[in-house]
Amino acid sequence: MNRISQRRHWERIYEGSEEEKLGWYEAMPKPSLDLINTIGTNKNGRLLIAGAGTSRLADCLLEQGFNDIIATDISSQALCLLKKRLGEKARGKVTFVVDDLLRPKLLPGFAPVQFWQDRAVLHFFVDEEDRQAYFDLLREMLAPGGHALLAAFNLQGAKMCSGLPVMNYNAEMLSKSLGPEFELISSFDFTHHTPSGEPRPYVYGVWRREG
Repeated sequence: MNRISQRRHWERIYEGSEEEKLGWYEAMPKPSLDLINTIGTNKNGRLLIAGAGTSRLADCLLEQGFNDIIATDISSQALCLLKKRLGEKARGKVTFVVDDLLRPKLLPGFAPVQFWQDRAVLHFFVDEEDRQAYFDLLREMLAPGGHALLAAFNLQGAKMCSGLPVMNYNAEMLSKSLGPEFELISSFDFTHHTPSGEPRPYVYGVWRREG
């Protein structure tokens, strides 16, 4: 599936599905929040949510006082829904960026970010070339001393999601992909349960970039 087809795929999903019925829906994104809070993330630093979709993470971060958030997704429909839900509380605090992480046109123009969070996108990049493009962008945008929080289907996790094949990871594989300038701070396995009750095993980790 090419990138145009993938964009259309995600637009259709967000146009035709209720948020609370999506397999990745979390009423409270506790694992991500726990990692963000554990490392003492600067609430004035720029934080990027990759594949933000309609995630509740932005809501929670705003409630905690974060004030410089980039919510980016390949789906304009998803970000429209997120922007509508957040309403006035996002004004001046959340920047909504429709862009493709593999062929970004807008994201490289932003100042470096202090935190990169992704629970949604990485495991869909099954081709080595795509994974390389993803990690190149992450390294381009993440400031020295910044942190990357990655969550992906673990080695016991699903092999397909939303009709698409996925890549499975453990913490060691993610560390290798990030490169030697990243230090693993914490990692753990976590089982998310979809709204229908299906278990989805993930691996979570947070890394600090040297500098």
